[in-house]
Amino acid sequence: SIRNYISELHKEYKDMSWTHPRTLLLLAVLTRTLGYKNFTEVGTWLGSVPIMLKKLENYFDSDQLLDFVLVENFACFQL
Repeated sequence: SIRNYISELHKEYKDMSWTHPRTLLLLAVLTRTLGYKNFTEVGTWLGSVPIMLKKLENYFDSDQLLDFVLVENFACFQL
C-alpha cells in the first residue's frame, strides 16, 4: 500500500532529508495533474528530495518530472 511505501521511503531517507515523503506525495500528484516537468530545489543537501520524488513517481508508474535543478550554498547542479 502507499502508506507502507511512504513509511519505508521515510526510513530510508530520514537521515538525508528533512522533507517527509508524505509531503512529496502531494508534489508528485500535483506535477502530474498540472503537467509540470521541471523541479528546482533551493537549499539542497544530498539531493534526496528529487530521488524520493522520482521513487514516488515510479510507484505510480509516472515519469512526469524530467529536469531537476539543485541549488545549494556553494554550487548549482543540474540533473
